[in-house]
Amino acid sequence: MLVAAGLLIVPLAAWGDVTDQTSGSPPAGTAHPGEPAPGSVGSWTHLGRTPWRTPWAQTPDTGPATLDAIAWEATKDDLGRELFFLGGVGVVVHEGLVCTTAIADGDPVALAFDAVSGLCQWSAPIQPPFASSWSTPTIDKRNGTLLVAAGAELRALSLADGSTVWVAPLGYPVVNASPVVTSDRGPRDRAFITDYSLFDLGVPGRLYCVNVDPYDAGVNPHQPGDVLWSAPLAGGEIGGSPSYASGRVFVATSDGRVLAFDAGAESAPSPLWSFTNGSGDGFFGGVSVYDGAVYAATYDFGVGQLAGEMVKLDAATGALRWSVPCNRTDSVPVPLGEGLVALSGGVPPDTFFFNHRSAPSLELFQDLGGAAVMLWDSALDTWNDDGDGLLENGEFLSVGGWTHVPALVRAGGKTLLYVGAMDDDDLGGALFLPNAEMRLIDPMRAPSDPLFVLDEMDEIGGSPAIVGQTLYSIGPEGLVAVRAPGRLNSRGPWGRR
Repeated sequence: MLVAAGLLIVPLAAWGDVTDQTSGSPPAGTAHPGEPAPGSVGSWTHLGRTPWRTPWAQTPDTGPATLDAIAWEATKDDLGRELFFLGGVGVVVHEGLVCTTAIADGDPVALAFDAVSGLCQWSAPIQPPFASSWSTPTIDKRNGTLLVAAGAELRALSLADGSTVWVAPLGYPVVNASPVVTSDRGPRDRAFITDYSLFDLGVPGRLYCVNVDPYDAGVNPHQPGDVLWSAPLAGGEIGGSPSYASGRVFVATSDGRVLAFDAGAESAPSPLWSFTNGSGDGFFGGVSVYDGAVYAATYDFGVGQLAGEMVKLDAATGALRWSVPCNRTDSVPVPLGEGLVALSGGVPPDTFFFNHRSAPSLELFQDLGGAAVMLWDSALDTWNDDGDGLLENGEFLSVGGWTHVPALVRAGGKTLLYVGAMDDDDLGGALFLPNAEMRLIDPMRAPSDPLFVLDEMDEIGGSPAIVGQTLYSIGPEGLVAVRAPGRLNSRGPWGRR
């Protein structure tokens, strides 16, 4: 039993409206006049919502109270082509458009759908994703563009019609990484992305800094799409989605480091600090930044449900505040406030491809200051073993997974999470298929509690975006919008219908 008695119930009554926080120091640069903060209501612009990848919906963006009703489901583009969505790809939302990427009759495309009707507004060709990898696009609100990392380029598409605004060439393909864009640097905003160089031995993957703002001889002598600099990371860098906060860009590397760079540098900078984890495992996902700290978690290729490692670092210095065992993941840790951190990780049990003895799960941790303790792991807490000592499909509550980023909301005085569940039939660790179910859970309860799962729905399950009372998510059949009024449901054990 991993629930720590006396630590599970943590008061969150003093939250008020959920707001993003960094170190408390003002961000670099000057905000554009009238430009709302990156974490403002009505937008979900990044994988993880904000540049610091804290997927908190802000009041009044509370999502649907139940998962009962599908408002619309999109399965075709504007040309009538059938769409196939890769597992791991999320969605972004801004000013009435829902954007993502897919394969349309064999052609890779970026897409924009009307948020109310679900009708496809435009599709635009993009480079093929390398080795069926996934990258959630990012919205540059101020410049009205969708930033798509695919192939060996970062491409900006007009939100108005999908036309190409600029293309920034990269040295190598992007793999499982999503761009981040700043919005607080006045006329000098920038996007950051990493590439993947595994098959060119001895050459490291790199972090790229790309200008996104218009040319101005006095204040921004760069054209949109100009690569201002690149900095070496790890050999074969993969999955390093950068984050940005308070003038710094943070990135985790596949050789087990977390680095901080000056986002305002005009030429290739050295890291402001570099942290190396003690386990030797690689970071293959993004990092989140909250309240002066950086959070990252590893993907371990060994055996066991708790083979990975999650770390909390000082955002100013890179000093380790604590490290704790966790499930393997390519996701980002989700700080919930008041010392709680959630993490989605794990892959479906599959002895055909891997004998990893891991299962998809959501985990909750309590920050004790200089250390952290796991309160529960949803798979272990609900495990009903058949006697062979192996975590097997059907023996535990399926929720979370290694590519999934949950979304946090506050509704009815409660703190809730929308979390997808992986498709157990996707052999190889759910490498390609979108998650098959979405669950609305109460993280203040133990997973074994019958009221832990408040509601659930199949047909959706990808990393969700929440704007208003609508949740947008990719499922096995297509892109889905759930918009349902009502009250939270109790559906018995595990909330099942």
